[in-house]
Amino acid sequence: MTASPNQQTRAASRRDFRIVIMLVLLAAIAGACVTPFGGWVQSFFFGTGVRWSNAYVALETAEANLPRNERDRERLLIVTAMTEGEAPIEFKPGPRLHPVGTLAHLRYETFDENDVSMNTWEVRTLVPTLGSLEGPEWKPCGTSCREEIERSTGTVIRRSGEAGIAEEWVLRMPVGRPFNLKPTSLQTHDILDTRAHRMSLSSINVDNKSVPLPAKILVTLIKACPADVRVGTTMNVSFDRYSTVPLPTGFTVSRWVQLDGCGKLEPFPPPPPDPPINWTTAVRVEPPDLHAVIAQRDVKTGFVTLKVDELWLQKHNMPVVFNLNLLCRYDAAIDKWQLLPRPNPPVSWRLVPGTDAEVAYGNRVIYEVQKEPALMWLHWLEQKEVNAVERLTVYREATVVSGPVQCNDVSLGPPPPGKVALCVPFADRAEARFVPEPKKACSQ
Repeated sequence: MTASPNQQTRAASRRDFRIVIMLVLLAAIAGACVTPFGGWVQSFFFGTGVRWSNAYVALETAEANLPRNERDRERLLIVTAMTEGEAPIEFKPGPRLHPVGTLAHLRYETFDENDVSMNTWEVRTLVPTLGSLEGPEWKPCGTSCREEIERSTGTVIRRSGEAGIAEEWVLRMPVGRPFNLKPTSLQTHDILDTRAHRMSLSSINVDNKSVPLPAKILVTLIKACPADVRVGTTMNVSFDRYSTVPLPTGFTVSRWVQLDGCGKLEPFPPPPPDPPINWTTAVRVEPPDLHAVIAQRDVKTGFVTLKVDELWLQKHNMPVVFNLNLLCRYDAAIDKWQLLPRPNPPVSWRLVPGTDAEVAYGNRVIYEVQKEPALMWLHWLEQKEVNAVERLTVYREATVVSGPVQCNDVSLGPPPPGKVALCVPFADRAEARFVPEPKKACSQ
């Protein structure tokens, strides 16, 4: 007995309806799987309950946001490395020899002026680094984290460590070859240590000559292990602790950073302290009073510019970072200082010693104050750029008279409270006046 056309139509409609319902359910399940809860459910039933993601992507590091263009990326990496510290002596950085996420094992050796070994220590660090110690990833390992580590062969890390030199140089260093470092203070921090190891630079008098101590520093990349650095995430049900019947109150999420592929890491013995120094013949090296930038008035035009003090920079032979912080102009009509907008783009320079030819040519111009008569107040900082325990930063200020006419004398007698005697330039003249103290007015 054959079904009627109406029955066949209804049966086909029911089949189509079931197919549609199944497709909708599959789409809903697929959509839920991409959510954190759905991912947790998948991992809970089909894995260990942990969701994994690449640490450099999950933590939004600078490495994951480099330019796509190879030339631009390479230029940015080298410039960044140079701002972090000088490359080892005779080290010619080529392309990267080690992949992102390398566990670098470095050895440092220091020697005195007679090439006698003073100290040796080792440090492990993850390069490139994963950033500062902030966020839930760096908190102490929880229950889920400990259980996962017991099942794996990896190590939970709470820091990337510090290599003592720029991480980009480490990524480009060959394994097993020692390199000389310029004598300087430096700081290293092993990936498992809670405290950093600091090495200070001193000097000692030898035959009436000042010799740095240590006189030589060697760094060697002993091992470079390409690691798998991941962020683990677990989601657990939390229950009301005061209820007699277990009542779920929500979910708690735990995150941690795990390093796999290099075996279980164990802490190093604490680094040996620096050997004692005979301070009857040794003196600590005091950093020079930073003064790499000067305000200079052009004798022809009368306008003022900020320039590099080439002789000072060449004498001390070290890079200095310069940042212009505040700009103020005195308004004679209302007897007030006006805070000017900061230059856009910001005025920030990395000043390096020039060659003899550049020094002979004249001081380099950093910033042109203003090409019109004006009484200006400027505030900037100069920062010593070395891998020192603490960077030396000096704040400088200058009140400059920019214009073709200068005052012959600003001796007006005792100034009123809160004011100072300064020269106020105009287009055709200059007047000595009592004006508000620029530093106090501009800082407010």
